[in-house]
Amino acid sequence: MSIRKLITGTATLMLGGALLANHVPAALSSIFGSEVLTNVTYVTSGPQQGVVVYVKGHDHEIVHHLHGSYGFDVSDHTGATENVTFAEFQFPDIHNVPQQDAVDAINEQLTIAEAVVLNGHIFLRGTAGGDGASLTLTDQVGGVLGNLGLDPGTHTGATDIRLTVSIPAEDDGGPDGGHPHELDHAGALAFHPYLIVASTSDGMIDAGNGHHVPFAWDATSEHVLRATEAGLVDGFFGWLDGNEDAEAVLSAETLAQMWPQGLPERVELALVVFSPDLGQVEFVSQVFGVDFVD
Repeated sequence: MSIRKLITGTATLMLGGALLANHVPAALSSIFGSEVLTNVTYVTSGPQQGVVVYVKGHDHEIVHHLHGSYGFDVSDHTGATENVTFAEFQFPDIHNVPQQDAVDAINEQLTIAEAVVLNGHIFLRGTAGGDGASLTLTDQVGGVLGNLGLDPGTHTGATDIRLTVSIPAEDDGGPDGGHPHELDHAGALAFHPYLIVASTSDGMIDAGNGHHVPFAWDATSEHVLRATEAGLVDGFFGWLDGNEDAEAVLSAETLAQMWPQGLPERVELALVVFSPDLGQVEFVSQVFGVDFVD
């Protein structure tokens, strides 16, 4: 059976997100060591082409002890510097600030970067990409960066999209936010063949054996599969190692080859793991999104 037919099964598409609750939210989720990212922004043109700078902070819902009138400086690759200061009047209790409130306060003061919440973590995200883009964080009195979980120093972007494919040991506790549960594969997928598939269309594919690919099979899916078969993309097909991990790369050159007429606004990726004989699907990840911006 061909990989294409195995993934698409009987081509039964189920629109909507009801089945997404069954998908483990961590398989395609590591990039540049930030293992909780589930999407990245990629700048498609200009001297800073590539993935923008990401600085990962805490996942705590409440940011403790921000210290009123203290803050930190942010500088970018152009030499521009901006200051973020937390004022007591902004919050009912500056010692216990909700995560989103802290993000909003940062964004009121920054133009060269923005604070976002991704998969429950605070991130500081730059506006330029590529190896030449950077954000330098400098703590002021009060240790605010430490309370936010943001590391001081210089953080850079990247020209290529580098994905760490990793099968998680636990789920996320389900749609009701319960305690994570250990998954029953317990290392059983080590050395199994895998494929990273792509789409630009909403939907759901029944891949059989109780698994569903969380988007529709479309022209992008065919395009990326053909590029994988031709060896244009590194690591999109292969075998997991003994830790159920692998690496994959989408380079700027490959992206230009694959979409010579211009990149789509967003491409979604998912990891599909097969049985050793490629006879059935044994694992499907959540979606990992790549947003392309000029």
